[in-house]
Amino acid sequence: MRVRSGATRHVLLLGPLAFKIPRLTGWRAFLNGLLANLTEAEFSRLRDPRLCPVVLALPLGLLVVMRRAEPFPSSMALPRWADLPVERKRDSFGLLTGRCVAVDYGS
Repeated sequence: MRVRSGATRHVLLLGPLAFKIPRLTGWRAFLNGLLANLTEAEFSRLRDPRLCPVVLALPLGLLVVMRRAEPFPSSMALPRWADLPVERKRDSFGLLTGRCVAVDYGS
């Protein structure tokens, strides 16, 4: 198991899944983490192939579970998807079954 931390959420990487939970470092970070989880759950329902799919979302944004993508290679150029709410940075993307997907689209 590996743990990664962002501004508003912790991500536990366990086997083929990524578990995203809001950070408990402060009320504002916690609320923003809930909102990010709710946003990813909502956008995932669109079934856009450019988004890493959410396989489970608990009510209130307490937890989002996604398929685990491989890290985005430094040798690849970042995609330019202006119509998706994805911050254009390497950590926001990954490879899922060989194709580029957004893994952090909750902001």
